[in-house]
Amino acid sequence: MHIINLKNINPLIWGFSIALSWTWGLGLFFSVQMAIQFGIHGLLLFAIPNAVGLIAFGWFVQNISQKYSSNPEFEKYFLQTVNRLRWIFLLYQFIAISLTFFALFKYVFIPLDINYYLIAFIVTGLSLFFGEQFHIGQLKWSHFVMAILIVISIVSISIGDSHITLLKPFNNSFSGYESIGTNKFVGYFIPIFIGLLLGPWLDIQQWQRILKIHDEKSNIGIAYSLGGFLFFIILLFHGMLALTIWHEARGMGMEMSLIQQTADHLFHVKDFIIRFLFHSKLQQQIPVTFQTMYLIFLYLCIISTLDSGYIALKWFQKDSLKKSESMLLTLIPRHLLESPIPLFVLAIFTAFAAISIGLELEYFMVFYSTFSLGYSILFIFRSLFKPNFNLFNQTTLTAVGLFATGIFGIGYLQQIPTLMMIGPIIPVIYTLFYIFRHNIPSASAPNINKAAYSKQDDEITRIHVTPATNDALAITKPNISTDVAPQILTASEAGVSSWMDGKWFVHKLIATYQDTNSVGNVYFAQYGMWVGKTRELFFRYGFPEFDIKKTDWFILTRSYEHKFLREAREFDEIIIRIRVASFNRKFVTMEHQVFDSINTLLGKGKQVLLFISSKSYEIIDIPNDCYKAFIPYV
Repeated sequence: MHIINLKNINPLIWGFSIALSWTWGLGLFFSVQMAIQFGIHGLLLFAIPNAVGLIAFGWFVQNISQKYSSNPEFEKYFLQTVNRLRWIFLLYQFIAISLTFFALFKYVFIPLDINYYLIAFIVTGLSLFFGEQFHIGQLKWSHFVMAILIVISIVSISIGDSHITLLKPFNNSFSGYESIGTNKFVGYFIPIFIGLLLGPWLDIQQWQRILKIHDEKSNIGIAYSLGGFLFFIILLFHGMLALTIWHEARGMGMEMSLIQQTADHLFHVKDFIIRFLFHSKLQQQIPVTFQTMYLIFLYLCIISTLDSGYIALKWFQKDSLKKSESMLLTLIPRHLLESPIPLFVLAIFTAFAAISIGLELEYFMVFYSTFSLGYSILFIFRSLFKPNFNLFNQTTLTAVGLFATGIFGIGYLQQIPTLMMIGPIIPVIYTLFYIFRHNIPSASAPNINKAAYSKQDDEITRIHVTPATNDALAITKPNISTDVAPQILTASEAGVSSWMDGKWFVHKLIATYQDTNSVGNVYFAQYGMWVGKTRELFFRYGFPEFDIKKTDWFILTRSYEHKFLREAREFDEIIIRIRVASFNRKFVTMEHQVFDSINTLLGKGKQVLLFISSKSYEIIDIPNDCYKAFIPYV
């Protein structure tokens, strides 16, 4: 007799947790909408991409995880890849929690005539309780118990009532309120298809699970295959139940009486099951057990999402706080910043506000089907190919996302399917083109000097540098623009490089024993040396024609300050960022930041520069040629 190996069933246990964490308000209630509005085919064309996106995500990340033998290395890779995209991850999770609260209140408790303000206390209390009592490794077991209860509910609902059985759609019609052959369905399908395929990549919950599965030496791909399949079963069940009830109500001629008038006057039926079970002519004939089991099914699906969100936010916010450079955050208690409770409270108020002005689930969904798509593609590219790819402008990506959201919104409200199709395609095409443009070498570009940088720099792929003799690398003058292309401006030491990141000039180096003191950490004065060197390299980058023998002016440092936050040690990779913060007629203020390889902020500060005449040594205004050289970087 063989004893069951827990390691072999671990992916299955994780599969239940993955399925439940992905069954948030969007999939849970929109499966009802798609089934009733477009029939069984509409339900399948919604559920299949949803499940496939989750499964594909798991296998892609499984391939990535194999490069890292230890979990700290894998987590370091993920956090380093996130880097400047942290805010979109937090926004993604916040909207997911907000719409889950919204859907629970609007499509369950409002139709039940239960005070949803009081229900908010119950749901939030349970979510926070589970979130505080369990860490991510333990949560899979609580989700396993919930999954068993959900299975019991599904079985009871499927076979427990003579009036409602899931076999009825097969005996009647697969059709819904409208046909999938209409342009309207295509207007829905394209944003849903693209959004669901890319969705998991920005979900903090899924990345935290992946890191834990990797830590337990389990197969991520198998766990997500099982999770995607179980998630598909949940969506299929809920949609089939909705379609069954729709045909039951239609057969009695009362389906339209159960559809509520909405603010946008469009067809919304996400609460149809609840209204049928508790407000139809058949209400008295439906067993209480059936009604109870359905409410248990909904409630457990919601709780298993919210507790996951709480734990994931707690983990991610704590790490993000380490890397924050905002002085305002020092005024707020640290424990409050690390807690997900403020975001949960804000999410509840967002749900209340959305209900009060008559919004529907689609208004939240538009974020995932348009706005976040460009960021998803960018992060996928960074994850699979270049973790340090920073040649993107956050403002531009946001602008494209807002534009796409507006196009989709007009199409949705005015019922113009073509605009609904175009909306999600805009950020996808823009981001792919932007990535392609910045990763295909120009035919006229000079050759790369392979000896100039290490293998790690080769993976990052900086813009080309002209080959040079001796130790120094020749550089080319950058184009004057607001989006300056990065270049390597390094001495020949391996592992040392410099480039532009937006308006920041970045210099990377490796701390060695000559930088440390007797204790082994980097000597405090060395940070000033590094910042000074980075400042000079920045000057050389922006003003390569400067000649000390012919100049009419010099730059002096008027003041310098640096705040030490964390220490570095020998062989740590150090990244120094410096930029022009402000200036007036005579003085330039520059700010700097010092990070380690996983973007932990080690220190920050600023310095004030002034200009003097090379002949009289008197203070002068900022020289015109210097001003012209550096104005693109201000």
